[in-house]
Amino acid sequence: MVRLLIAALALAFALSPARAEVTRYGAFSHDSAMPHALIFRGEIDRLTLRDFRAALSDHDLTLLVLDSPGGRIFPALTLASRIRTHGLSTLVPPEAECASACAFLFVAGVKRHAAGRLGVHRFTSEDFTRATVANIEDETQETVSRIISLLSGQGTPPVFFVRMFETPNSGMYWFGARELAEEGLNTGDSFEEDLAALARIRLAAEDARPAPAAPPGLPPPGAPPVVGPGFDCATARTPTDRLICAEGRLAALDLALVKRVERLSRQMTPMSAAKLRFDQLSWMANRNACAVDATCIEAAYVERLEQLGY
Repeated sequence: MVRLLIAALALAFALSPARAEVTRYGAFSHDSAMPHALIFRGEIDRLTLRDFRAALSDHDLTLLVLDSPGGRIFPALTLASRIRTHGLSTLVPPEAECASACAFLFVAGVKRHAAGRLGVHRFTSEDFTRATVANIEDETQETVSRIISLLSGQGTPPVFFVRMFETPNSGMYWFGARELAEEGLNTGDSFEEDLAALARIRLAAEDARPAPAAPPGLPPPGAPPVVGPGFDCATARTPTDRLICAEGRLAALDLALVKRVERLSRQMTPMSAAKLRFDQLSWMANRNACAVDATCIEAAYVERLEQLGY
């Protein structure tokens, strides 16, 4: 019996997960709970390639996990070439998105799966350094040539080109699940074990994170508004909006969130600001699901403010 108990304890200790270690390389992170993978969250900029090289030198990687609104096209094209050279696979997990320049990284994967959203549009000229119209036209042609050469050499499905070049850079074309599968953008590899590992990492991070606290100086629950919300209460039509207008605490939270979004938007590139506005619309839909539950609405505001670094 004692030997059985010792064996059971040994098995329990063997199966208990060790504390994961996270190493960061700019917008990249490596979690020891998923040693073969590198996770990229953020915008692609001129330092992204440097950070990618540093991570590659420290770890034996086979998978790049993507969650990015895009960024600068020239670093993205160079990074896409390196992804293919090193034989990495690419994965966009559920609730993540890979848009604009990030899409070049995704299609560079030797194996690919977008469980989240994959979006494309025409590139912008923000990376062009020469000012004259003639030179911008030359650089545009050079960029198109480079894109076609890179993607063709990687065997990128033709639908990627079509959707990218037909979608204005002021919009975004989001591939549907059926199109991803039928057109070969997803290679048919399910990445089930990787998705399960990412879910465990996310849960562990949420468990370790302290509960968000409401901003200081809010009125007590049920108090009338001292300052109005960030919208005109005369136009309030939904039960949620009317409750926000009637509850001083919720009105103050709404105003704080509106000001935070406006401030962040002024600091962002036009593309990132547009993504933030889209995210706000998605968040509002989730907030409105609270109906007239003041506790639920307050929790939604507090969590969103924390996400935006308030």
